[in-house]
Amino acid sequence: EGNSAAWLVSHVAFQEGAELVCVDTFAGGHEHVTCPTYSRELENVEARCRRNLALAAAADGGRGHVCIIKDTTEHALRKMCEQEPPQQFHVIYIDASHLWHDVLQDVLLAWPLLHKGGLLIFDDYLWHSATCPHFSSPRPSGMGQEEE
Repeated sequence: EGNSAAWLVSHVAFQEGAELVCVDTFAGGHEHVTCPTYSRELENVEARCRRNLALAAAADGGRGHVCIIKDTTEHALRKMCEQEPPQQFHVIYIDASHLWHDVLQDVLLAWPLLHKGGLLIFDDYLWHSATCPHFSSPRPSGMGQEEE
């Protein structure tokens, strides 16, 4: 619904001409397909997201610009990396898939887009759902190694 992005627009001091870029398919993730509890959340999610971001940008006085790219993070990040020169960001906040390997892939693809000294934040790497227990987190360090 764009709540994280709307919070950033509302609470982070945007400089004149700053841009917030959001990437989302609005199709949901694996948990939305496999768990009915989550699939209901997708109804009108794109419209709610666009409305929330427009309200936040208007409340900010319109100093910054919000750009929504309707695509997968993998495709959008690869495309940004291929631009000459590559698009650069001071802050990158990854909050897409709830599958740890997807989050890791997004981190690796986003890293070249980060300004030197920038901040890379990612969410859901250790996500766990009690209602969808088959979504597992990566194994803690040391697991899977042979015992002495």
